[in-house]
Amino acid sequence: MTLRRYTWLIGPVAATLAWSLLLVADTVPALRGPLEWRWPYELASDPGRIATSGLALVVYLVVAFWLLRQAVTRADDRRRRWAWAVVAWALIGTPLIQVAVVYLRHPNVLRELFDRTVSLHSGGYFSAVVEVEDINEYLHRFPALMPDFPIHPKRHPPGIPLMFWLARQVFALMPGLARQIALPLRGFQCDNLWLQYLSDPQIASAWVSMALPGLAGLTVLPLYRLGRYVLDQKLALVAVVLYPLTMSVGLFATMWDQFIPLFTTLGLLWFIRGLEERRLTLILAAGLAISIGTFFNLGVIIGLAILGLYSLFWHAFHRPLDLKRIALEGAAFAAGLAGVWAIYWLFWGVTVLDIWQVAMSFHLKMGRSYWLWVFYHLYDFLSFLGIPLVYLLAVGLWRALRDRSEKPIRLLTLAFVLGLLVIDLSGTSRGEVARVWLFLVPWALLVGVQALGTRFFPQNLVSWPALAVAVLLGLQLFAAAVSLRVIHTRYKDRPRSAPTVTALPTQAQAVSARFDEEIELVGYQVETPLASSPAVSLTLYWRTDSRIGWPWTIFRHVVIDDRLVGQRDGHPAQDTWPTTCWEPGEIVVDSQVIPLDVRQVDEATLRVGLYDAESGRRLSVVGEWASPEGDAVEIPLSSLGAR
Repeated sequence: MTLRRYTWLIGPVAATLAWSLLLVADTVPALRGPLEWRWPYELASDPGRIATSGLALVVYLVVAFWLLRQAVTRADDRRRRWAWAVVAWALIGTPLIQVAVVYLRHPNVLRELFDRTVSLHSGGYFSAVVEVEDINEYLHRFPALMPDFPIHPKRHPPGIPLMFWLARQVFALMPGLARQIALPLRGFQCDNLWLQYLSDPQIASAWVSMALPGLAGLTVLPLYRLGRYVLDQKLALVAVVLYPLTMSVGLFATMWDQFIPLFTTLGLLWFIRGLEERRLTLILAAGLAISIGTFFNLGVIIGLAILGLYSLFWHAFHRPLDLKRIALEGAAFAAGLAGVWAIYWLFWGVTVLDIWQVAMSFHLKMGRSYWLWVFYHLYDFLSFLGIPLVYLLAVGLWRALRDRSEKPIRLLTLAFVLGLLVIDLSGTSRGEVARVWLFLVPWALLVGVQALGTRFFPQNLVSWPALAVAVLLGLQLFAAAVSLRVIHTRYKDRPRSAPTVTALPTQAQAVSARFDEEIELVGYQVETPLASSPAVSLTLYWRTDSRIGWPWTIFRHVVIDDRLVGQRDGHPAQDTWPTTCWEPGEIVVDSQVIPLDVRQVDEATLRVGLYDAESGRRLSVVGEWASPEGDAVEIPLSSLGAR
């Protein structure tokens, strides 16, 4: 090996370092996009979390290239097992890196993933379907419902909402598991009453989105197969290792765009194999895989430009042209592509055009300049792909133009680059292209990795240029994670201070009354009504031994001879601190003023209890203060006179 072999790295190293430093310092804001739409700049400030996230990237790289070395240097009979170990580590590393990036922004990763899922700003799919009972009616009326959805689901087909609904049905079959899963999630937004009144299966269905970092890792499986088919095992393994390190993959945890590459990669694998092996069943499967992808995001349709160009090039190089074969392949692919949408039309009467018209009516209202985004389309996609890979893409294109072979990777390179230009000039996505075009990342990765070639792979050594590319991608990803807030939920961690005390105040009257759900009333204070405004000022002190999974409403009734003379129903602390916010062991202070219909309370009794505002069911209570019915605490007010 000579030093000259690695001189090409000087350009990517210099460009990556410069871009990363300028981004972190925000010296050139245009790096984050044009003024019409720009990635928000928000520098991470916690040194401990920054160091931990950086360490996670280092661990991924070290383990990945140790495994890769074993896969390259081991004897043939053991090489296969080590190769799959590399794939398995990349599958694990995809969520590992995404979790590390999320941790940079929030110390509680689970909370951040949940907030991103239920937020109307960063998602919206959860709220668009979580309360739906009749899924058939929902799917039938979906185009009419789209305009009322939040910003993201009003532009997309029903595939993503359907995933939430299916997850909810599964959890409904396992109520015990649903409760265990939903209980910790409720505490993250304990004062969001809309959320708290959802059932356990409804809350638990959020996990289908929270698990997306893991689901995103599944893409490495078809990516490895595709890489072996169009390249070789070594380069396929390098592509698998690099995939989790690309910015587009690493930065968008919980965004459904990262799930779609699984289907587009399968589609490309089966499409290329179907052409090469002349198997119509594989071409049919390729169309079906792309069809599934479009049911999640109509933007996948633009990828057909690349597949169409690949087919055109393949048939142009494989003469003589067999028009009958071309027609059969086109029919097979079209049948697969229509698969999901044909089912949707047959059973629910909705066509892809119905969805497309509504989605585009909102997309075109974005009002972003065409010619400005012709440039930034490519810049956004390529910069989030990674500067080292952009260099490799250029080298791969140069080789493809000079080559005259019929190799699948050469045809894919030509089709990808030309198709990307066609997609760009179409102006179909103006702004946030890095996320929207994420389904193209595996295709771009293979086109770029081919440039490493066998000349960089000595017989018994792992490619040092490949390691350098991986390190540079990791550095660029880390710089972006530290400086960009690509997903914002607009939620606050804790909107207000908890109304709690550590011990019962001395002026309070102690009580011992235990309700269901391990809720206990431990004390109260009552002030006599004022002459100017007849009312009772009441403070209740509550405690629980475990987290509460439902926002129980407290009723506070003042009765005289079973006649209601005063009432205040609501959530604790003047509706600011629902029972789902209570922490085990804390004493919650619940202060209310109860207006009265009378000025004298000599014969009055205060009744306090908890009930479900939706069903009206009261919690039972035990203790010497319990009412005869066992559903309320009774506190006599006969000792209190009017002022």
